[in-house]
Amino acid sequence: MVFKEFMKVWRKDNLLQQAIDDMHRMLDLAERMYNAAMQEAFYQGGSDIDIKATDQAINRFERKIRKKVLEHLTINPKQDVTSSLCLTSIIIDIERIGDHCKNIIETAELKNDESVERYQKVIADFDQATKKAFGLTMAALKNGDAKLAKQVMENHGKMKRAVTKMIRDIVKDDISVKASTYYILLAKEVKKVHAHLSIVCSSVANPFPRIGFKS
Repeated sequence: MVFKEFMKVWRKDNLLQQAIDDMHRMLDLAERMYNAAMQEAFYQGGSDIDIKATDQAINRFERKIRKKVLEHLTINPKQDVTSSLCLTSIIIDIERIGDHCKNIIETAELKNDESVERYQKVIADFDQATKKAFGLTMAALKNGDAKLAKQVMENHGKMKRAVTKMIRDIVKDDISVKASTYYILLAKEVKKVHAHLSIVCSSVANPFPRIGFKS
């Protein structure tokens, strides 16, 4: 059973449709939280949202969705189990994005006046790729678009390789330990956010047993 077929099932049931709407709201909050975290930790600007409150809102949505899925399965114990498991899998990864956003903010404590232009540019590229991935992931979820989902998954492979290269370059470079630690930790946390978006997209692109895998 593929994601578009799951969508047909979800739209027939009021509880599951509510859960889907909440899932979209969760992802929107996660995107706003990510943007605010990067603004604070990398671009050195003030955050326009309450990070802690946003993370708590994401957690509340996760609990609400689980409750609605459970209520649906209680009413229909022999129906739609796989689609319900798929939905639960997606919200777990969205919630984890919030955790990594908090880690991104913590890297700001390592930021000092030593700004290395070449690594600033690489991190900025990672950030733009992740922001693009948020938009593609939302579109893939709303439309059941496997092509968009696969694009996010393929781009994640490129980001993984780029992060590995950047870390190797930093290890060989002559910059302070504090700056090295800052750039490495920030790159790894951004990569993890992108990784969870890729896993969410695998729910759209792959059959249920292959969620979290390339294909």
